[in-house]
Amino acid sequence: MVDHVYLKRSETTTQPSQRLTHRSRTRTLIPHGWQTVIMFGYPTMLRTLGGRFSNSQPSHVRQPSPTTPTISDHRPGTRIDWPDVAKGACILLVVLGHVIGGLQSANLIADGGRGLYGTVREWVYLFHMPVFFMISGLFFSASIRKGIPSFLFTRLAGLIYPYVIWTLVIAVCHWLMASHTNSPPDLSRVLRLWYEPYGYGLWFLYALAIIVVLYAVTRAACGSDFTFLVVTCLFYALSACHLFDSWPIAQKASCCAVYSAFGVVFGERMNRAATSCKSWVLGCVCLTGFALLTVLFSLCGSKAGPIAAVGLASIGCVSVWAGAAYLAAAERHAKGTTSSGNVREEAGSRQSGRPAEIACTIGRSCLGCLTMALTPGLKYLGSISLEIYLAHSLLSTLPRPILTGMLHIRSPHVLVASGFLTGVIGSIILVNVMDWVRFPYLFRSPLPLRDAASRASRIHCPSDSVRGLTAQLTHNRSGN
Repeated sequence: MVDHVYLKRSETTTQPSQRLTHRSRTRTLIPHGWQTVIMFGYPTMLRTLGGRFSNSQPSHVRQPSPTTPTISDHRPGTRIDWPDVAKGACILLVVLGHVIGGLQSANLIADGGRGLYGTVREWVYLFHMPVFFMISGLFFSASIRKGIPSFLFTRLAGLIYPYVIWTLVIAVCHWLMASHTNSPPDLSRVLRLWYEPYGYGLWFLYALAIIVVLYAVTRAACGSDFTFLVVTCLFYALSACHLFDSWPIAQKASCCAVYSAFGVVFGERMNRAATSCKSWVLGCVCLTGFALLTVLFSLCGSKAGPIAAVGLASIGCVSVWAGAAYLAAAERHAKGTTSSGNVREEAGSRQSGRPAEIACTIGRSCLGCLTMALTPGLKYLGSISLEIYLAHSLLSTLPRPILTGMLHIRSPHVLVASGFLTGVIGSIILVNVMDWVRFPYLFRSPLPLRDAASRASRIHCPSDSVRGLTAQLTHNRSGN
């Protein structure tokens, strides 16, 4: 959620004002999903149907496959697609889970957590936050290659700044809307923000900061990513023994660090598999994983132990990865087919006009159009997932006092739908308004983090200084 990672660093740098102007120009209020359908899906369907019904066979020209982007590279313009798709899907689940949880706390959904919405919330909470921790860990190895001081400064500054800002924002809004909230405002908790997160959902930033420090310490001590996986498994075992119950945020960080370690260790393999596997394989893995997750959830429920919990979360992470990789691959295939003007023919389908072939072609074309409409929207939501995560906790509660207090509407379906739509669409509007007025500092630090990180990367430890001084003295003596 926090990472906006590109593949290679640009050789030319731009001023912050230029970057902000470019960002405000490129970001739109609503993703152009249906425009993409018209541009790519509809012509592809026409060409496909035309190739089926015509007597002439379409030409088979193999297009050169583009270079597979790797996580270890950094270059603007070759952004990896599937992490954004995964974050976009999971941020919708986060908003839905928080809306349902808020309505349950306000006793507006009186099902005791055993009804439809309570079951959906428990199912979502099995994997949606582990996916964010896994995606955050995907890029740890690439970022730390610039140096541990640069890694710590960039990551912690990007987490601490929104944590402090939104603690104050949520506290002020909580005080202004005290009569409509589930709990009264507490100034003492605001002052304990360094120890206990105040806002609903800000624990993610705090826990991820702890994981970043743990990863940096592990790499500095051992220099191995696999060691980080072993250390996080040890901390997970200690959290299962309730060793960190006195500090709840450390308990949550210990439970979630293992998923970041999964992303660190297996991230490059996941990326290669996402770009090399066939799309139907990824689709089968996604559907099978979610079906297995649902069956195991119905058997275990909320009574799953620590080992079963990490197993269910791992199945959910793999399913989300496969689904996101499938959507990204389908979008790339549709774009490549449209740009080349060629359509792949299945082996043995030389005859045209068969009803089975017509139905299969129409089904594939409709699925391609749906994919082309869905994928750009999820990628857009994934690119602003941090902003949605921070803003939705306030915006999703706005319809509740209007519907229940003024209009006397207490239908759970209306409350859930209105809170969900307001949280998502309101966050998108807020992000674009902040970009339009050129004030993104509600979410992003005004400090030039890249320049400060490059200065931090030039900080040497004493042993490096001693070795450099010794080498210089040796060179001077040999010259004399």
